[in-house]
Amino acid sequence: MSPSPATSLLSEGAFESFAGLPLHPLVVHLVVVVLPLAALLFIVVVVVRKWRRPFDLIALAGLAIGAIGSVLAKESGEALAGLVGQPQQHADWGSILVYLSALLLVVAAIWVFLTRFRNPEGRSLLTTLAAVVGVLLAISAIVMTVLVGHTGAEAVWGRTLATGVVATTSASSASAGPSPSSGPGVTMAEVAQHNSAADCWSAVNGNAYDLTSWIAEHPGGEEVIIELCGTDGTSAFAAQHGGQGEPERELENLLVGPVAG
Repeated sequence: MSPSPATSLLSEGAFESFAGLPLHPLVVHLVVVVLPLAALLFIVVVVVRKWRRPFDLIALAGLAIGAIGSVLAKESGEALAGLVGQPQQHADWGSILVYLSALLLVVAAIWVFLTRFRNPEGRSLLTTLAAVVGVLLAISAIVMTVLVGHTGAEAVWGRTLATGVVATTSASSASAGPSPSSGPGVTMAEVAQHNSAADCWSAVNGNAYDLTSWIAEHPGGEEVIIELCGTDGTSAFAAQHGGQGEPERELENLLVGPVAG
């Protein structure tokens, strides 16, 4: 039986891809645009009384879309991390944004309800409290959205921009050191000598790699790579990235040479 159009649009992992494209970047653009704008509009309608009735429900709808989008972004990000690795800081702040946007939506809904149906003048203690808390949450949501977006862009474009530098550095290292065609290869004793963050080699699947330039670029944090310096990192790499195309391509740029038996 052939798959339905709807099934073909979504991959086997519902949050992994849509129409053959990673779902995470698509959803993220929704969040980084809608959520800050809705939060900013909410602040405006709280402060400017005459704009409340025309725009309060629009702000509330935007916050709802942003909150739902943040959940989808988190889930799709975790699905994508299974393929390309996970930038930890980006993931942590993304999780915070989910709860922050949900809390903002609840407080904003309470404030809209109070100002529309219970206390239109907005002078009760509860209404004032909801307004103050809502504005603080809205500001926090805007800041957190910027931080999440920045760390995500840094994880993607930092690696992309660094590829040229990494490739050049690796080529220089390979030409200066042992090469597969001109010598017996690198020994594990040689790999073990490069055991610091300033000079980091590791063996993976029978090849030696110079990971020094990659330490600062690794989306999962520097410590993960530093622990591999001077060791055989085959098991650790397979456990984290086994079968993932992007990490393996990044590793190819760092090749020093084969490890001699």
